[in-house]
Amino acid sequence: MNKTAFNDKVILIDKQKGLTSFDTISRLKKKVGIKKIGHSGTLDRLASGLLVVATGKATKLTRYFLDSDKTYNAVVQLGIVTDTLDADGTVVSSASVTTEHMAGVCAVLDSFVGKIEQVPPLYSALKIDGKRVSDRVRDGEALTLGSRSVNVYSIDLISTDPVRSTFEMRVQCSKGTYIRSLARDIGQKLGCGASILDLRRTASGEFSVEQAVSVENVSADADERNYIVTIESALKFMNQVTVDKSAVTRIMNGAWFDEGSLLSVDNRGSDYCAVSDGKMVLAIAKINFNDWHVVYENVFN
Repeated sequence: MNKTAFNDKVILIDKQKGLTSFDTISRLKKKVGIKKIGHSGTLDRLASGLLVVATGKATKLTRYFLDSDKTYNAVVQLGIVTDTLDADGTVVSSASVTTEHMAGVCAVLDSFVGKIEQVPPLYSALKIDGKRVSDRVRDGEALTLGSRSVNVYSIDLISTDPVRSTFEMRVQCSKGTYIRSLARDIGQKLGCGASILDLRRTASGEFSVEQAVSVENVSADADERNYIVTIESALKFMNQVTVDKSAVTRIMNGAWFDEGSLLSVDNRGSDYCAVSDGKMVLAIAKINFNDWHVVYENVFN
């Protein structure tokens, strides 16, 4: 396979349920023949959906995608609590689910919309002193995690199944929000406990799972490759700054450039500017246009 089509790009992968994010990246490396690959936002083994992958120079972009808002569809099992807060874990408690519990779901969901405090799961990729919390727990450490603020912009109840004691919800949230923790807290508020039965990430920032493909369907020969995104297209959400030829060499060497080099500025409400020569992005920077001060975040030399 011609790896040129995939290098220095963002690749949108629809991760399969049952695979870890690491497994998915390993398969993609073998498929496209590129060693330098990273991703933004780990998905649990149980989860499926959008994994935003970056290769080559585009790996510098992953931290910006990590900061983006996310959308998930989740099936929540009421009456069952597991140690991992999902169906992959060991059941630690169970309770009968009544018609009152099911009837109260919608009102309880509404109470979690907005800025909330959330305690991350003990089995997670969160790191303490460089080591994953999940690894520390498996090594026998007794950990108590503090809460942190996250934003839940909306929760929509998609469906309920009283026979199975489940419901499906769509959640739009900020970075760092754990849907497993959200399900746990919803179950606690209902009084019957809950865990995640199925989870799918459908959007991350400007990217949608509808653009993505499975690793098996990655092909450089496809007529339409919406799942392969250039650095320029991936950074359209940032402010767009175009400079003249006199600034290009300076920027690519990480040197300051003069305000007189500006050709155009398109403010899109971002904290960052994608600085280009009109054809390709040269750098990502924070620019104070009032006092003219440029701080480079990344330079694509």
